[in-house]
Amino acid sequence: MDGFLVKKLLGNMLMPMSLITVLLLCGSIALIFGRIRLARWTCIGGTLLLLIVATPFVAEPMLGDLEHQYPQYDISKPASTIVILGCGHTNDGTLPITAQLKPCSTIRAVEALRIWQHNPTAKLITSGAAIKQPFSNAFMTRELLIALGIPEHHIEMMESPRDTEEEAQALASLLPDGQPFVLVTSASHMARSVTLMQRYGLTPMPAPTEHLIRQGIDSDWQSSLPSANHIKHFERWWYETLGNAWIQLKTWF
Repeated sequence: MDGFLVKKLLGNMLMPMSLITVLLLCGSIALIFGRIRLARWTCIGGTLLLLIVATPFVAEPMLGDLEHQYPQYDISKPASTIVILGCGHTNDGTLPITAQLKPCSTIRAVEALRIWQHNPTAKLITSGAAIKQPFSNAFMTRELLIALGIPEHHIEMMESPRDTEEEAQALASLLPDGQPFVLVTSASHMARSVTLMQRYGLTPMPAPTEHLIRQGIDSDWQSSLPSANHIKHFERWWYETLGNAWIQLKTWF
């Protein structure tokens, strides 16, 4: 099996909601077969894990620290190349391009546009494979940028990379050695992206965006209640934690 698919499969199996589902399902099966003690502990474990994931007390500070490792890009710095890492999309010709791209892809593209407006001679590089879609994420992001007013000849595509490491490999063969470039990706994804880019001899200038944890938001008792939004934050932090662990693991073998 393709190593990329194995990695994605393992990652999905280790996500919190997958583990919670397995624990609660095992507890229900154990209860049906009269294994009361096993049912009790698996259900308690699943419930406690759900409470941890669905409340802000773990995910919010951990994700906040991850997202704020790099400040927003200093717009006064000149840029000759702006790279937008891929995120995701679903091709549906009945929808506008803004609805076909995942929010992470749209936000990254808008941040790249903001930086390009201060550097109108810069080249933009979009990235991301098609995976199971008719068109690549690089192509769809390019279409959005064109729709937002960037001339087509300013945009180059990398349509083969399926993940961040493949994007780093593709950029290493595309950019001259040591050439700095603006790296646009989600704030939670930036630390892992910079590590991989530097590992391939690249010189990224981080431009994080799509921050999920924002300083200055008023908090009240309602924000401490379990919610799907907290689950999203926990899964984003956990996904990047697994990604960083995978990078470290690969250095050992």
